[in-house]
Amino acid sequence: MIYRKPMKLVLFGAGASIDASLGKSPPLMKTLLAELIFAFNSWAKITGKALNLLERNFEKGWEYVLAPPTNLENPQILFPFSPKQQLLCDLQWDLAEFFFRFVLKNNSLYEELLIRSFDSDEVVEYSTLNYDTLLIQAVNRVSARNPGTQCSVSFPHGCAAFFCEACLDSNGRITAPKGRSVEFNPTIYGLQSNGPVRLIKGLREFWDLKQQGSVFPPIICHINPSKYVTSGANFIVEQQKKMEYQIRNADQIVVIGMRVNENDRHIWEPLRNAKGDILYISGSEEALKFQDWTRRHRRKGDQALRRFWGAARNQVYDVLSV
Repeated sequence: MIYRKPMKLVLFGAGASIDASLGKSPPLMKTLLAELIFAFNSWAKITGKALNLLERNFEKGWEYVLAPPTNLENPQILFPFSPKQQLLCDLQWDLAEFFFRFVLKNNSLYEELLIRSFDSDEVVEYSTLNYDTLLIQAVNRVSARNPGTQCSVSFPHGCAAFFCEACLDSNGRITAPKGRSVEFNPTIYGLQSNGPVRLIKGLREFWDLKQQGSVFPPIICHINPSKYVTSGANFIVEQQKKMEYQIRNADQIVVIGMRVNENDRHIWEPLRNAKGDILYISGSEEALKFQDWTRRHRRKGDQALRRFWGAARNQVYDVLSV
Protein backbone atom coordinates (compact mmCIF):
# COMPACT_ATOMS: atom_id res chain seq x y z
CA MET A 1 0.00 0.00 0.00
CA ILE A 2 1.39 3.38 -1.04
CA TYR A 3 0.98 6.13 1.55
CA ARG A 4 0.37 9.60 0.14
CA LYS A 5 1.14 12.45 2.48
CA PRO A 6 -1.71 14.99 2.37
CA MET A 7 -1.07 17.93 0.06
CA LYS A 8 -2.07 21.48 0.93
CA LEU A 9 -2.50 24.31 -1.56
CA VAL A 10 -2.02 28.07 -1.32
CA LEU A 11 -3.71 30.08 -4.08
CA PHE A 12 -2.53 33.69 -4.47
CA GLY A 13 -4.47 36.60 -5.95
CA ALA A 14 -3.44 40.22 -6.42
CA GLY A 15 -3.97 41.09 -2.75
CA ALA A 16 -1.18 38.70 -1.76
CA SER A 17 1.42 40.98 -3.35
CA ILE A 18 0.46 44.05 -1.30
CA ASP A 19 3.53 45.20 0.70
CA ALA A 20 5.64 42.40 -0.83
CA SER A 21 7.79 44.53 -3.15
CA LEU A 22 10.34 47.30 -2.79
CA GLY A 23 8.66 50.68 -3.13
CA LYS A 24 5.13 50.57 -4.48
CA SER A 25 3.12 47.35 -4.46
CA PRO A 26 1.55 45.87 -7.59
CA PRO A 27 -1.84 47.59 -7.83
CA LEU A 28 -5.23 46.01 -7.40
CA MET A 29 -7.68 46.09 -10.29
CA LYS A 30 -9.37 49.32 -9.24
CA THR A 31 -6.16 51.38 -9.63
CA LEU A 32 -4.41 49.39 -12.37
CA LEU A 33 -5.76 51.39 -15.31
CA ALA A 34 -4.65 54.78 -13.94
CA GLU A 35 -1.13 53.47 -13.29
CA LEU A 36 -0.84 51.95 -16.78
CA ILE A 37 -2.04 55.17 -18.43
CA PHE A 38 0.51 57.15 -16.41
CA ALA A 39 3.38 54.77 -17.25
CA PHE A 40 2.92 53.91 -20.93
CA ASN A 41 1.98 55.81 -24.10
CA SER A 42 0.20 52.75 -25.49
CA TRP A 43 -2.30 52.81 -22.62
CA ALA A 44 -2.64 56.59 -22.77
CA LYS A 45 -3.92 56.20 -26.36
CA ILE A 46 -7.10 54.51 -25.12
CA THR A 47 -9.91 57.08 -25.23
CA GLY A 48 -13.64 57.40 -25.74
CA LYS A 49 -16.01 54.52 -25.09
CA ALA A 50 -13.18 52.04 -24.47
CA LEU A 51 -11.72 54.23 -21.71
CA ASN A 52 -15.14 54.79 -20.13
CA LEU A 53 -15.85 51.07 -20.05
CA LEU A 54 -12.41 50.25 -18.61
CA GLU A 55 -12.89 52.82 -15.86
CA ARG A 56 -16.23 51.28 -14.87
CA ASN A 57 -15.30 47.60 -15.21
CA PHE A 58 -11.83 46.63 -16.41
CA GLU A 59 -12.76 43.13 -17.59
CA LYS A 60 -15.80 44.23 -19.60
CA GLY A 61 -13.92 47.23 -20.94
CA TRP A 62 -11.06 45.03 -22.06
CA GLU A 63 -13.52 42.73 -23.83
CA TYR A 64 -14.62 45.78 -25.83
CA VAL A 65 -11.00 46.68 -26.68
CA LEU A 66 -10.20 43.10 -27.60
CA ALA A 67 -13.34 42.41 -29.62
CA PRO A 68 -12.83 42.01 -33.39
CA PRO A 69 -14.56 44.19 -35.99
CA THR A 70 -18.08 43.09 -36.88
CA ASN A 71 -17.16 42.64 -40.57
CA LEU A 72 -16.02 39.02 -40.34
CA GLU A 73 -15.60 38.79 -44.13
CA ASN A 74 -12.60 41.08 -43.97
CA PRO A 75 -9.44 38.89 -44.09
CA GLN A 76 -7.47 41.74 -42.48
CA ILE A 77 -9.06 40.80 -39.14
CA LEU A 78 -6.70 37.88 -38.62
CA PHE A 79 -3.66 39.60 -40.06
CA PRO A 80 -1.23 40.01 -37.16
CA PHE A 81 0.24 43.29 -38.40
CA SER A 82 -2.96 45.31 -38.65
CA PRO A 83 -3.01 48.55 -36.63
CA LYS A 84 -5.34 47.03 -34.05
CA GLN A 85 -3.20 43.92 -33.60
CA GLN A 86 -0.13 46.12 -33.20
CA LEU A 87 -1.91 48.18 -30.55
CA LEU A 88 -2.95 45.04 -28.65
CA CYS A 89 0.63 43.81 -28.89
CA ASP A 90 1.97 47.08 -27.47
CA LEU A 91 -0.59 47.09 -24.66
CA GLN A 92 0.26 43.53 -23.60
CA TRP A 93 4.04 44.06 -23.82
CA ASP A 94 3.71 47.18 -21.65
CA LEU A 95 1.37 45.43 -19.21
CA ALA A 96 3.93 42.62 -18.85
CA GLU A 97 6.80 45.09 -18.37
CA PHE A 98 4.80 46.96 -15.72
CA PHE A 99 4.46 43.80 -13.62
CA PHE A 100 7.93 42.46 -14.40
CA ARG A 101 9.55 45.54 -12.83
CA PHE A 102 8.37 44.80 -9.27
CA VAL A 103 11.20 43.55 -7.05
CA LEU A 104 10.59 41.40 -3.98
CA LYS A 105 11.58 43.05 -0.71
CA ASN A 106 13.59 41.23 1.93
CA ASN A 107 11.70 39.16 4.49
CA SER A 108 8.45 39.23 2.55
CA LEU A 109 5.52 37.04 3.51
CA TYR A 110 6.12 35.01 0.35
CA GLU A 111 9.61 34.09 1.59
CA GLU A 112 8.45 33.52 5.15
CA LEU A 113 5.77 31.07 4.00
CA LEU A 114 8.16 29.20 1.71
CA ILE A 115 10.82 28.90 4.43
CA ARG A 116 8.32 27.55 6.93
CA SER A 117 6.98 25.10 4.35
CA PHE A 118 10.45 23.87 3.40
CA ASP A 119 11.41 23.47 7.06
CA SER A 120 8.31 21.39 7.80
CA ASP A 121 7.41 17.86 6.77
CA GLU A 122 4.26 19.08 5.04
CA VAL A 123 3.59 18.94 1.29
CA VAL A 124 2.56 22.47 0.28
CA GLU A 125 1.98 23.50 -3.32
CA TYR A 126 1.20 26.93 -4.75
CA SER A 127 -0.76 28.58 -7.53
CA THR A 128 -0.69 32.27 -8.44
CA LEU A 129 -2.98 34.32 -10.65
CA ASN A 130 -0.57 37.26 -10.59
CA TYR A 131 1.39 38.62 -13.53
CA ASP A 132 4.16 39.88 -11.24
CA THR A 133 7.20 37.68 -10.59
CA LEU A 134 7.33 38.08 -6.80
CA LEU A 135 6.56 34.44 -6.04
CA ILE A 136 9.20 33.30 -8.55
CA GLN A 137 11.74 35.62 -6.91
CA ALA A 138 10.84 34.24 -3.48
CA VAL A 139 11.22 30.63 -4.67
CA ASN A 140 14.62 31.45 -6.20
CA ARG A 141 15.87 33.14 -3.02
CA VAL A 142 14.74 30.37 -0.70
CA SER A 143 15.96 27.62 -3.03
CA ALA A 144 19.40 29.26 -3.22
CA ARG A 145 19.66 29.03 0.57
CA ASN A 146 18.27 25.47 0.61
CA PRO A 147 19.84 23.56 -2.30
CA GLY A 148 17.84 20.55 -3.39
CA THR A 149 14.47 21.85 -2.28
CA GLN A 150 11.65 21.77 -4.80
CA CYS A 151 8.51 23.83 -5.09
CA SER A 152 5.44 23.07 -7.21
CA VAL A 153 3.74 26.20 -8.59
CA SER A 154 1.07 26.67 -11.25
CA PHE A 155 0.48 29.86 -13.26
CA PRO A 156 -3.08 29.57 -14.64
CA HIS A 157 -3.14 33.15 -16.01
CA GLY A 158 0.52 33.20 -17.06
CA CYS A 159 3.21 35.50 -15.73
CA ALA A 160 5.32 38.34 -17.12
CA ALA A 161 8.43 36.14 -16.79
CA PHE A 162 7.29 33.50 -19.29
CA PHE A 163 7.91 33.94 -23.02
CA CYS A 164 6.72 31.68 -25.82
CA GLU A 165 9.48 31.20 -28.36
CA ALA A 166 7.03 30.81 -31.24
CA CYS A 167 7.44 34.35 -32.57
CA LEU A 168 6.64 36.49 -35.57
CA ASP A 169 8.40 39.78 -36.09
CA SER A 170 6.77 42.83 -37.66
CA ASN A 171 8.01 41.71 -41.10
CA GLY A 172 6.27 38.35 -40.80
CA ARG A 173 9.41 36.30 -40.18
CA ILE A 174 8.98 33.26 -37.93
CA THR A 175 11.59 32.84 -35.21
CA ALA A 176 11.75 29.73 -33.04
CA PRO A 177 14.39 27.44 -31.49
CA LYS A 178 15.92 25.16 -34.09
CA GLY A 179 14.28 21.77 -34.21
CA ARG A 180 11.28 22.75 -32.04
CA SER A 181 7.73 22.72 -33.37
CA VAL A 182 5.58 25.83 -33.21
CA GLU A 183 2.02 26.68 -34.23
CA PHE A 184 0.16 29.85 -35.10
CA ASN A 185 -3.63 29.48 -35.00
CA PRO A 186 -6.18 32.04 -36.23
CA THR A 187 -8.84 33.14 -33.76
CA ILE A 188 -11.45 35.89 -33.90
CA TYR A 189 -9.02 38.03 -31.89
CA GLY A 190 -6.00 37.45 -34.15
CA LEU A 191 -3.21 34.90 -34.31
CA GLN A 192 -2.45 32.78 -31.26
CA SER A 193 0.90 31.07 -30.71
CA ASN A 194 1.84 27.65 -29.30
CA GLY A 195 5.41 26.58 -28.69
CA PRO A 196 8.30 26.10 -26.28
CA VAL A 197 8.45 28.42 -23.27
CA ARG A 198 11.44 30.11 -21.65
CA LEU A 199 11.82 31.95 -18.37
CA ILE A 200 12.92 35.58 -18.67
CA LYS A 201 15.55 35.97 -15.96
CA GLY A 202 16.10 39.71 -15.80
CA LEU A 203 14.94 43.12 -16.97
CA ARG A 204 17.73 43.43 -19.54
CA GLU A 205 16.66 40.16 -21.16
CA PHE A 206 13.03 41.37 -21.08
CA TRP A 207 13.94 44.62 -22.84
CA ASP A 208 16.01 42.77 -25.45
CA LEU A 209 13.03 40.58 -26.32
CA LYS A 210 10.73 43.58 -26.43
CA GLN A 211 13.08 45.47 -28.77
CA GLN A 212 13.11 42.56 -31.20
CA GLY A 213 9.59 43.60 -32.18
CA SER A 214 7.74 40.31 -31.74
CA VAL A 215 4.00 40.67 -32.18
CA PHE A 216 3.61 38.06 -29.44
CA PRO A 217 4.11 39.43 -25.90
CA PRO A 218 5.01 37.42 -22.77
CA ILE A 219 2.50 34.78 -21.71
CA ILE A 220 -0.16 36.72 -19.81
CA CYS A 221 -3.88 36.30 -20.25
CA HIS A 222 -5.89 39.27 -21.39
CA ILE A 223 -7.92 40.73 -18.53
CA ASN A 224 -11.26 39.93 -20.16
CA PRO A 225 -13.91 37.49 -18.86
CA SER A 226 -12.64 34.51 -20.89
CA LYS A 227 -8.95 35.21 -20.09
CA TYR A 228 -7.97 34.87 -23.75
CA VAL A 229 -4.23 34.52 -24.32
CA THR A 230 -2.27 35.60 -27.40
CA SER A 231 1.05 33.88 -26.67
CA GLY A 232 1.80 30.38 -25.46
CA ALA A 233 -1.75 29.04 -25.41
CA ASN A 234 -0.35 25.55 -24.83
CA PHE A 235 1.35 26.76 -21.64
CA ILE A 236 -1.88 28.27 -20.26
CA VAL A 237 -3.81 25.05 -20.96
CA GLU A 238 -1.11 23.06 -19.18
CA GLN A 239 -1.00 25.40 -16.18
CA GLN A 240 -4.78 25.53 -15.78
CA LYS A 241 -4.90 21.73 -15.80
CA LYS A 242 -2.17 21.67 -13.16
CA MET A 243 -4.09 24.13 -10.97
CA GLU A 244 -7.27 22.05 -11.30
CA TYR A 245 -5.30 18.96 -10.27
CA GLN A 246 -3.89 20.81 -7.26
CA ILE A 247 -7.34 21.96 -6.14
CA ARG A 248 -8.86 18.51 -6.66
CA ASN A 249 -6.17 16.77 -4.62
CA ALA A 250 -5.59 19.29 -1.83
CA ASP A 251 -6.76 18.36 1.66
CA GLN A 252 -6.62 22.01 2.76
CA ILE A 253 -6.75 25.15 0.60
CA VAL A 254 -5.73 28.67 1.56
CA VAL A 255 -6.83 31.49 -0.78
CA ILE A 256 -5.04 34.79 -0.22
CA GLY A 257 -6.05 38.12 -1.75
CA MET A 258 -8.15 36.76 -4.62
CA ARG A 259 -11.41 38.32 -5.79
CA VAL A 260 -14.54 36.20 -6.01
CA ASN A 261 -14.95 36.29 -9.80
CA GLU A 262 -17.11 33.49 -11.13
CA ASN A 263 -16.29 34.55 -14.70
CA ASP A 264 -13.09 32.63 -13.97
CA ARG A 265 -14.89 29.31 -14.20
CA HIS A 266 -11.58 27.43 -14.50
CA ILE A 267 -10.88 28.53 -10.90
CA TRP A 268 -14.21 28.75 -9.14
CA GLU A 269 -15.77 25.55 -10.46
CA PRO A 270 -12.86 23.42 -9.18
CA LEU A 271 -13.01 25.33 -5.88
CA ARG A 272 -16.74 24.69 -5.63
CA ASN A 273 -16.08 20.96 -5.97
CA ALA A 274 -12.92 20.85 -3.84
CA LYS A 275 -12.78 18.15 -1.18
CA GLY A 276 -10.57 20.30 1.03
CA ASP A 277 -11.90 23.09 3.23
CA ILE A 278 -10.97 26.61 2.13
CA LEU A 279 -9.52 29.35 4.33
CA TYR A 280 -10.20 32.60 2.46
CA ILE A 281 -8.23 35.73 3.39
CA SER A 282 -9.10 39.14 2.00
CA GLY A 283 -10.56 42.52 2.88
CA SER A 284 -14.09 42.85 4.27
CA GLU A 285 -15.92 43.36 0.96
CA GLU A 286 -14.45 40.30 -0.76
CA ALA A 287 -14.74 38.20 2.41
CA LEU A 288 -18.47 38.89 2.44
CA LYS A 289 -18.71 37.87 -1.22
CA PHE A 290 -16.88 34.64 -0.41
CA GLN A 291 -19.26 33.89 2.46
CA ASP A 292 -22.17 34.38 0.06
CA TRP A 293 -20.44 32.05 -2.44
CA THR A 294 -20.04 29.33 0.19
CA ARG A 295 -23.73 29.59 1.14
CA ARG A 296 -24.91 29.39 -2.46
CA HIS A 297 -22.77 26.31 -3.10
CA ARG A 298 -23.46 24.72 0.31
CA ARG A 299 -19.85 24.44 1.37
CA LYS A 300 -19.98 23.90 5.12
CA GLY A 301 -16.33 23.84 6.23
CA ASP A 302 -14.99 26.96 4.51
CA GLN A 303 -13.97 30.01 6.52
CA ALA A 304 -13.42 33.66 5.57
CA LEU A 305 -11.12 36.00 7.49
CA ARG A 306 -11.77 39.72 6.95
CA ARG A 307 -8.16 40.76 7.18
CA PHE A 308 -5.03 40.99 5.07
CA TRP A 309 -2.34 38.35 4.85
CA GLY A 310 0.04 39.88 7.38
CA ALA A 311 -2.63 39.96 10.07
CA ALA A 312 -3.75 36.40 9.25
CA ARG A 313 -0.33 34.76 8.89
CA ASN A 314 -0.68 32.64 12.04
CA GLN A 315 -4.02 31.23 10.92
CA VAL A 316 -2.41 30.38 7.56
CA TYR A 317 0.43 28.53 9.27
CA ASP A 318 -2.00 26.66 11.51
CA VAL A 319 -4.06 25.43 8.54
CA LEU A 320 -0.93 24.39 6.64
CA SER A 321 0.73 22.93 9.78
CA VAL A 322 3.99 24.76 9.02
